[in-house]
Amino acid sequence: MKNLLFVAVTFFSLSFFNIQNSNAQVPCGGGIIGIGPIGIGVVVDCPPPPPPPRVIVIRRVVRPVVRYAPVPVAVQPTCVETNSCQPVPRAPVSVPAAPADISRASESLPMLSVGAFIDSSSYEDGGLAGGGVNVKYLFSPHFGIELSTSFLSSCTNCNEFASREDTRVGLSALYYLGGAKVRGLNLYLKGGFVVNSIRFTDERNGDNSSVEQTNFEFGGGLELKLSRSLSLNVEATGMVAGETDESIGTKPIPSHMSKGIPSSDNSSGAFNFRAGINFHF
Repeated sequence: MKNLLFVAVTFFSLSFFNIQNSNAQVPCGGGIIGIGPIGIGVVVDCPPPPPPPRVIVIRRVVRPVVRYAPVPVAVQPTCVETNSCQPVPRAPVSVPAAPADISRASESLPMLSVGAFIDSSSYEDGGLAGGGVNVKYLFSPHFGIELSTSFLSSCTNCNEFASREDTRVGLSALYYLGGAKVRGLNLYLKGGFVVNSIRFTDERNGDNSSVEQTNFEFGGGLELKLSRSLSLNVEATGMVAGETDESIGTKPIPSHMSKGIPSSDNSSGAFNFRAGINFHF
């Protein structure tokens, strides 16, 4: 009995060992284990054999190379070979323009102006004060002309018994140093003629007399442009009568009654001062 059991166990073990070694450690086979008439049969199915390896065939496709015959190109002779080389013209260099003055570009210089002013004249033996109007026209930013008219009289508080009254018409040339500007300060020189009609009156008896003189005037002024259409100006000039002009002194006012009244003598020059406002168009 012991021998039979030993034989059965040995048979099962050998069968299991062989199957493991022959089939990649996968148990398969069969055996009987029993004692006496009782036995246990064990059967293990073996796995199917592995499929044969798949063979992959790689084919190399070779495309034919098409070769083209070179196209002949005509070679032109160089200028060195033909001795006809010319200098290469250079492109003109553009110089950037200076930035334009925005204020001048947007506002043109007005050429015509009209104004009103207060006027005064100081002589050696008295003074006059009054006012007038003028018209200016610019031919260019540098040159212009002025036509003016004014009325002046002597101080009545200085002499209540006599008076002098002047009616003047002037024509002058203007020269703006640096050119007239639309805004800012304009400095100018002035020179011309002033025709002066003088009237003396003796207030006690109503006697009067008149005389006309042509004066030479020269000086300058300063104009402040507040805007394109508005400016203020001050002006100082010297004025002297011509040598051939008639002179009557202060007649019919007696000399002892002519205090503060300038005479009409040609030797008595005057210093003129003006301050005014101008409207430009």
